[in-house]
Amino acid sequence: MDAEYFRMLFAWHWWAWEKVLSQIEELSAEQYAAAAPLLNEGSLRATLLHAWDVEETWLCRSQGIEPGDEPSVEDVPTLADLRDRWRATESGWSSFLTDLSDVDLATEMRYGDSQRQYVNPLWALMTHCVTHGMQHRSEVAMVITELGHSPGNLDFIIHVTRLRAGRE
Repeated sequence: MDAEYFRMLFAWHWWAWEKVLSQIEELSAEQYAAAAPLLNEGSLRATLLHAWDVEETWLCRSQGIEPGDEPSVEDVPTLADLRDRWRATESGWSSFLTDLSDVDLATEMRYGDSQRQYVNPLWALMTHCVTHGMQHRSEVAMVITELGHSPGNLDFIIHVTRLRAGRE
């Protein structure tokens, strides 16, 4: 496993989320909170809160820290409130990734939920964090595109190509 790859993967992940979130800022508060039957969590607001909470949870677990409970949508009522939390989580991941080594990626991480305990390598936790976010980001992108606010192309290769061309 290669730590530099994970730094690049997370950079793409945050770039893609930023493209989505910047389009959500164009929506009304009503659209942000409205029921969205295509989303498992029921609304853009609830889906984004879930996506952020999972990133925070996996950051905690990656550091060997027990995560807190997921806040409710009432605890994080606006997109601005959520973005504040997400920026803090991204900053935490950024610090974690800065110090990450190739050897660290093989570390066996122990964590659990209310049902059972798990042991998986750090690289698997980190990959899950990004791919889980990609799933929800894609679902959210579909909904906001239908509302007239497409985030555009979110592909990893687009991000890499732009970086290599010095455009971001």
